[in-house]
Amino acid sequence: MPKRFLGNIITDSPTAPSGPYDDGAASGVWSLAEALSYTKGGLWPIPGNSQRGIIYHGQASSGSTSDKGNTDTIEYISISSTGNATDFGNLSASTHGQSALASLTRAVSVGGDGNIGTSMEYVTIASTGNTTDFGDTGGVVYTGAFASSTRGVFNAGYRGSAVVNIIEYITTASTGDSTDFGDLSVTRMYNGGVSSSTRGIFIGGATDISNSSISNVLDYVTIASTGNATDFGNLLSATTNLTGCGSSTRGITGGGQTGGSGTEIDVMQYVTIASTGNATDFGNLTQARAQKVACVSSSTRATFNGGSNAAGNTRYNIIDYVTIASTGNASDYGDLGAYTAHSTGTSNDHGGIAA
Repeated sequence: MPKRFLGNIITDSPTAPSGPYDDGAASGVWSLAEALSYTKGGLWPIPGNSQRGIIYHGQASSGSTSDKGNTDTIEYISISSTGNATDFGNLSASTHGQSALASLTRAVSVGGDGNIGTSMEYVTIASTGNTTDFGDTGGVVYTGAFASSTRGVFNAGYRGSAVVNIIEYITTASTGDSTDFGDLSVTRMYNGGVSSSTRGIFIGGATDISNSSISNVLDYVTIASTGNATDFGNLLSATTNLTGCGSSTRGITGGGQTGGSGTEIDVMQYVTIASTGNATDFGNLTQARAQKVACVSSSTRATFNGGSNAAGNTRYNIIDYVTIASTGNASDYGDLGAYTAHSTGTSNDHGGIAA
């Protein structure tokens, strides 16, 4: 076997690249054929291609207690660093309560309560700019979403005048209307979602728009197939207005509220996606928040962005982060450009597409 030069040591075991990001390691001496093979597989580090989180602001204002309104603002962060969010572009119209999902290259915003309603719109993650029309759904608001490298899945939440149990999906590389996937095990909205490349989990939520009936249910689907969701386990307690993101092995949820106009919480919980079972305590956010924190993640780090108190009259521009593989309390990352509620987020290195 030919020897390779790595860090002043001759070795047969160079560090294989872990992803196409500018901070990805590919230590060692590689032949052009090997580099090409990793490039075709989407793993060779590309300068300037960062682990990028996309954040859709929802309801936003310039002050924490000033009047809030729907916004069309999109911002981004480089997940592996720290600092304030940067302007990305705009949706076609102002909205809040939409869902978001992404492949390695494309982020799709789904529905929302307001002027967008049944629309889906996408952006190219590595660039900046305004959204482009993707297609339509029957209506999606206040829901969870997740994705693999090829398919995005979301529940409909509040549609028309009722909370529904509908799950739909799209193929992210194409454009077009959403397709029926199956049904949740429990009808709900205000829920979160996490995924690996093969399995997606819907997290908590409420069975009515007033948040008077709160769920602790975790249920899952196999992303590449279609069909009804299967019971996974339970949250530590019934929680609504929560969020979710994670790595390929671990899903994390943070914040939310315990009922109605009740209490916002700072609790983070996690599950091991490949198994089933109840959630486990992870730690605490720097600030208790609900209505709905936008969670974005790389394969190693999760950030929790924005949110409000349970009543919705105090909003936050906070960005926190945690290391997904560990447990512990969140640390300060930076700030959003506005104080947001009912925001959402996604990334190009979440658990559904990361190794």
